[in-house]
Amino acid sequence: MTAYTASGASVAAIQSQRVVVGGVLVYLNPYDFMNIVQKLREEKVLVIHGITRVLSKSHVYIAPYQGIVFITKSKEILPLTPDIEAKEIRIPTI
Repeated sequence: MTAYTASGASVAAIQSQRVVVGGVLVYLNPYDFMNIVQKLREEKVLVIHGITRVLSKSHVYIAPYQGIVFITKSKEILPLTPDIEAKEIRIPTI
């Protein structure tokens, strides 16, 4: 195996662990986010949870659905089971 092949395999392994979410970003309060996720669970909406430490520790929840990405931040863990547990979440600022 050449060095080029080994490094290419490493890059592919790292990228396969990344989830890229794109579309229209809709920021909601935790209560409204929970309501939307409850309604979309029958549609098999994916819920991603992670922690961000921009200024202080916050729990971030993301639910992408048909080009719309619902996002909420909370100091407390929300009472829902995420489909993906992310090591880190970065959210662009507007």
